[in-house]
Amino acid sequence: MERRTVDVRLNLFGVGLAVALVLVLGLGASVIASVSVATRAYTWKAERDETRSNTITVKGYARERITSDLATWRVVAQGSGPTLAAAFEEVSQNTEAIRAMLLGRGFGEDEIRLEAIETETTLARDEHGNRTTRVESYTLARSITVRTGRVELVHETSGELTDLLGQGVRLIAGTPSYTIADAEPIKIRLIGGATDNARQRAMEIAANSGGGLGPVRSASQGVMQITKPASTSVSSYGQYDTSTIEKDISIVMTLTFQVAG
Repeated sequence: MERRTVDVRLNLFGVGLAVALVLVLGLGASVIASVSVATRAYTWKAERDETRSNTITVKGYARERITSDLATWRVVAQGSGPTLAAAFEEVSQNTEAIRAMLLGRGFGEDEIRLEAIETETTLARDEHGNRTTRVESYTLARSITVRTGRVELVHETSGELTDLLGQGVRLIAGTPSYTIADAEPIKIRLIGGATDNARQRAMEIAANSGGGLGPVRSASQGVMQITKPASTSVSSYGQYDTSTIEKDISIVMTLTFQVAG
């Protein structure tokens, strides 16, 4: 009986020893695997940091002087009177005077658009200055919009409206807006120019540092600035000046290059 008890105890001891051995071996393998993963991660980070340290970031700039090819100009004819009919008659006469003047200067029917008439009613006031329900007068306004590619003709004509004012024609003349019908080809051309400019700067920096210029790692485009000629004004959101026929368009490109050597 005592011998059997001893054998059982020896068997349990052997099993426990085996389990302990398995746990130790498993723990060791886990530690080795963890060290291996950590080593690979550290190596990758070091390689990444080294790659980053072997780059240069430069800005390239391109500017081009262009001429607007689209003009939009609005003139408002006015008319007023104690009755709606009287106000309508005056605004119609003034509208026709403006339209005839534009046609006489060479604008085509398809370049002139008459907008809907807008009406404003003025109510009379009582002896205390309070508004009443009685209509005192009506004021009507009609916009005439000129949209054409003949920007110089718009520029010249816009300065001649004083002749109509001298004839008693009631009007309000807006400032012509000069724009570019399709700026996309210009934009693409400027992006190419700014990219070349950035590459030239990067090559100069790399050469002076004793290295060579590698491939582009990243590139970003700045906003397009359309300004008056020779203007130094810039905006983080970009800008589009419409007051002048001649304009400067500029763009900035930011490029990061790999440096070799």
